[in-house]
Amino acid sequence: MRLIQKDLKDVQVFTNTEQPSAYVGTERVWVKARIIKANVQTIQSKRLVEIYGERVLKMLQLTTQELLVEGEGIHLSLAATAPVYRVESVLPYSQHNVVVVEVI
Repeated sequence: MRLIQKDLKDVQVFTNTEQPSAYVGTERVWVKARIIKANVQTIQSKRLVEIYGERVLKMLQLTTQELLVEGEGIHLSLAATAPVYRVESVLPYSQHNVVVVEVI
């Protein structure tokens, strides 16, 4: 499936890294890793509604051609400077990936 360029929005990808703390030791901070283009929609799949239940009300579905891997501490944001969404699952298809995200 080819994504229409005018419908794509910028999505900021954040990763969790360790930095030296100003006090003692290290602290975990969110660092902006990259910006991807994605089509952002609410979840409309009956299968996902059955899996997640009422949590679907706080979830979005991103369709992108870029690769995101779940479980690597990746969080996303649509406009803010801090991460707002957590990657819940990635559904790979032949031409694109569907990323299901949930509000933190």
